[in-house]
Amino acid sequence: MSEYKLFAQRVGLVGITTLIVNLRGLILIPILTKTLGADAYGVWPIIKVTIALLSPLALLGLTTAMIRFLSAETDKTKIQEGFYSVIFVVFFVNLVLSLAVFLLADSFAVAILKDISAATLIRIASVVIMLQALNLASLEFFSAFGRMKNYSGLMLLQTVAEVGFVAYFVLSGFGLLCTRASK
Repeated sequence: MSEYKLFAQRVGLVGITTLIVNLRGLILIPILTKTLGADAYGVWPIIKVTIALLSPLALLGLTTAMIRFLSAETDKTKIQEGFYSVIFVVFFVNLVLSLAVFLLADSFAVAILKDISAATLIRIASVVIMLQALNLASLEFFSAFGRMKNYSGLMLLQTVAEVGFVAYFVLSGFGLLCTRASK
């Protein structure tokens, strides 16, 4: 019975964490729409969706493999080798992907956003794609070994930090590029 209780606690904890993480949009949308304006707010979701789509793609499904093959492992050396292998492959794939996005930022800005000045945002997003993919790979390590308290805590910390920083900078009058918005 304790096995089922532990499973239910872990599922409940991750469920509550996921609910809280998904509420960040409810907090950020009013702040962003009121302060950024239509043009800048239109760019915000495009950048967020691009990061959300490319980060898992760049993981190559290795986090699922890590959960499947490392979760049953007890030898610390094999766990280390497996984790470092995943992190290095993810890093190098993301390096190539981020470099391609970085170098093609001007083309993407004109083709997708119809604004060459958005190229800076795309270059910043290319770095965030790499960091996000490494973050996802690191978080899945906790999931693989049933460390749901650590997993949930880090997800909540990341969400609170994201909402806090975005809200602070936007409410302080900074736009998407961290330059003072003209008032």
